[in-house]
Amino acid sequence: MRGAEAERGKSRAFLEGNVFFSGLHSRDEAPGRILEAAAAGKFRPVVSRQVPDGVVRVIGQKLPEALPLLREYLENVPLEVCMDLHPAEVEEWVDVVGGDDAPIAAAAREAEVDFLVSGDRHFLEAKSRAGKRGLSILSPSDFLRSL
Repeated sequence: MRGAEAERGKSRAFLEGNVFFSGLHSRDEAPGRILEAAAAGKFRPVVSRQVPDGVVRVIGQKLPEALPLLREYLENVPLEVCMDLHPAEVEEWVDVVGGDDAPIAAAAREAEVDFLVSGDRHFLEAKSRAGKRGLSILSPSDFLRSL
């Protein structure tokens, strides 16, 4: 495979915010290796518009020393950014993952990604329910094994 054909063959994974936070916090663990794999082009990372904003806010509050590294990463790694959805589309996911996480699940499903990657227990506990709606959720470790 070459060029666009090779790019089309890569998996697309929606990276939930805690993958970025955990990846910057402990770069040798699975989330850090996922960020490295995305930078190396091993898969196509997808986020919704709210993920980078939320990650910058949380990193700024909880891990401010990592903020320059995060900004550099966001500027240099090509992220596919999908649009946030209408509240009615988000509402359909509240009973699956809960109200706070519903916008992420809805955006990931709408983007038709191969996986939503998260270490958040709310997402991991909803794997079965989300799978019934066509959204495959993987932990960071499980996602690394799939690459």
